[in-house]
Amino acid sequence: MKRWHKIIVALLALLGCAFYWLLYDNRPGDTAPAPLDIASLRAAANAMPGNKPDTISVETVARGALADTMLVAGSGFGRRDQGVHSFRIATGDQSIILDSGLSAESNAAMPFYKHDGDAYARVLAALPRARLIVVTHEHLDHIGGVLAAQNWANVSPRTRITREQVDHPEVTAPLEWPKGSRETYQPLSYQGMLPIAPGVVLIKAPSHTPGSQMMFVQLATGREYLFMGDISSMDRNWRETRARSRLVGDLFVGENRAAVFGWLKAFKALHEANPQVVMVPSHDAVTVDEMVQAGLLKRGF
Repeated sequence: MKRWHKIIVALLALLGCAFYWLLYDNRPGDTAPAPLDIASLRAAANAMPGNKPDTISVETVARGALADTMLVAGSGFGRRDQGVHSFRIATGDQSIILDSGLSAESNAAMPFYKHDGDAYARVLAALPRARLIVVTHEHLDHIGGVLAAQNWANVSPRTRITREQVDHPEVTAPLEWPKGSRETYQPLSYQGMLPIAPGVVLIKAPSHTPGSQMMFVQLATGREYLFMGDISSMDRNWRETRARSRLVGDLFVGENRAAVFGWLKAFKALHEANPQVVMVPSHDAVTVDEMVQAGLLKRGF
């Protein structure tokens, strides 16, 4: 074989290895499942007296699609709808907003999404009326509606943005906090689990970002939900224990891959033992649509 033939073969081999490592490699290693059990979640959900939520609604602020393997490593180059969602957990006329979408201006940083201005307007209108506002993590498509709200003075006292979410503005970039607000904001600090309302529990889960957290909800009817945030963006992440591709997770996001796998294993184990728990991935628009059709979620605020 001529020298230049050998060079071409070597380059092709390197490109093949890089392609596999960036888009298909899904080795979870020996990461142990994160601590997550239904007894602890239920105990926390029942720690605060009062009426539990009766409905959960969803707004899809943006919708688009990427190759499957980008968000579910090794899953091929088909395309599945993804969405930017905001959830409203309601107890009578009181509500908790989980994630707040993103503005049309911020959506320009994610051009694969088509922004829905009407849905986003409904989210913004719900924020100042909410009892509490929390976000699963500090990326702009989750915290964006809060930070872009024109009535920040009214919205900010209702928010419970965590210390880790406040301390990592580089993760929220290019979106910025309102001028001077981050330095004076009093963040929420907790460890493990934190009940924030009857039937509603936050679960600290640093992994996808330093400020990642989840929400467990137990309705008055007894139905239970786990909102997994971007630890499991797509349904297949937790069902098949598949993290994002390294291209997205390692290079673009900079997430803690081992911690993500620990939580994905915990999600799968929790659901295998308790199949009645509704597992809500943050960006899987198909799964969210199916939950609306099944009556597990209501469409629109």
